[in-house]
Amino acid sequence: MISTDNLAFGETNDTRLRFESYAKAIGEVHFIVVSREHRETIQIEGGSAIVCASGKLRVLGLLRAYMIGSRMKGVDVVSAQDPFEQGFIGWLIARRLKAGLHIQVHTDIGSPYFTENSKNKIRVYIARFLLPRADAIRTVSERVKMAAIRQFNAPMHLVSVLPIMSMPKKTQNHTDTRTLTEMFPQYDSFILIVSRLEPEKNVALAIRAFSLIAKGHPKTGLLVLDNGREKTKLSALAVSLGVDAQIQFMGFRSDAGRFFREANIYLLTSDYEGYGRTLIEAAGSGCPIVTTDVGLVGSVLTKEEALICPPRNPKCLATHLSLLLENPKLGAHLAAAAQKVALPILHEEDSEYLTRYRDDLARAVQHR
Repeated sequence: MISTDNLAFGETNDTRLRFESYAKAIGEVHFIVVSREHRETIQIEGGSAIVCASGKLRVLGLLRAYMIGSRMKGVDVVSAQDPFEQGFIGWLIARRLKAGLHIQVHTDIGSPYFTENSKNKIRVYIARFLLPRADAIRTVSERVKMAAIRQFNAPMHLVSVLPIMSMPKKTQNHTDTRTLTEMFPQYDSFILIVSRLEPEKNVALAIRAFSLIAKGHPKTGLLVLDNGREKTKLSALAVSLGVDAQIQFMGFRSDAGRFFREANIYLLTSDYEGYGRTLIEAAGSGCPIVTTDVGLVGSVLTKEEALICPPRNPKCLATHLSLLLENPKLGAHLAAAAQKVALPILHEEDSEYLTRYRDDLARAVQHR
């Protein structure tokens, strides 16, 4: 399996636990992780391993991944965790080893906001080359599946939908056990964002939308959890719009689950998402949702469970935020409906999911 997720070399994070679960369910799996830094190989049960393909330049790491993978023996399937650079290396290895090619698509490759980035335009060409040549394709939502078929000529019968595995949330020992109201007594209601602060997440849109309602809701706070390249820029934007006193950038929180449970609204403003995992976490926690129309929205969560806006529309988001702040009964109604949808997804047995994942990989062997 080809990946660039360096969290796999950690010990207790979701990526590492997910890889170990895959190995336990599937058998012998070698995870080749492209990294700029050298990491020692990690042996996991059943003869599986997490192997580092290092290179100071990304292209060198990808070349090393090819060299490692092409020398392996007895490989039935090569799975790549994207249809771009990783997918191309996976295709080369699969050809060399005469193995099945399984390509995973985790992002919304059909979104115009994805393709407007010049780097992504090159990736689109790679995906258009690879997807028709794959033996099996796993997407994470119905939206991504249809984009793969309609815009990238992926054969319909080879495309499946299998979301990202839900990892159990470990109980964290935190010294700070205060409620949100105790932490921020200046606020009496809370809008929550849990998102990497990266351009495609467009947290700037959330701040602009919030600025349209802040004066009318002076005791509402916007809590932003997680980190990223955009943090300094976003902080400056909050100051320039005069809403910095009502916005708290809290960094990464391993206890994010309790924020979902205590917040009045969960807000997602991404330009595009493959799935949108935090929407399911918010829904499962009973938190009312305002979101852009991305990822699983429309197929899993609909207008019956959330308030939905087109991407990049701050006025629509502001209207929906005000509506929920001023009408808690509507929020409770939407949250109850969303929770009914989310809980079965969150509570799916690991064994059931892993069986589906194993069967999805097997499709590549059957088709090759």
